[in-house]
Amino acid sequence: MTAYHTNELSFDLPEDFKDKTHHIFSLTDAGPSPFNLVISRHPIGDEETLETYGERLASELAQSLPKFDLIRSRLILVAGQAGWGLEYRWLNQGQWLHQRQATLFHEADAGARLAVQFTATVAGDFSDRWKQVFADILGSIRLRPTEA
Repeated sequence: MTAYHTNELSFDLPEDFKDKTHHIFSLTDAGPSPFNLVISRHPIGDEETLETYGERLASELAQSLPKFDLIRSRLILVAGQAGWGLEYRWLNQGQWLHQRQATLFHEADAGARLAVQFTATVAGDFSDRWKQVFADILGSIRLRPTEA
């Protein structure tokens, strides 16, 4: 069993469980929001690099999203460490959706490697306000040390 911690509690999980946690932040209680932020975590292999991760993710998105348009894919700095940034848009039911992503790799408590991904979504284009909001969120990220 592995100790798993959330903000509110901790509990033991069997070793073979995979952490695929999602945190979703929105400006509305129901319906579309002008800005959404989703933070997700998923395990990655020991051989995965930021570059291979970014290339694979962009390829998967291009195959699954209609009219996918990759705007930017590059190394970035998140929480004082190297990360991978993607910016892209796609057509969804006649409306363009625009996403900016920042991904960093993190060593989990049990020694497993995780990709922690921050995804901001807006309809249409990112306004200066939403660009700044996402930049401020990324700039405020502080990694907590893993437990021994």
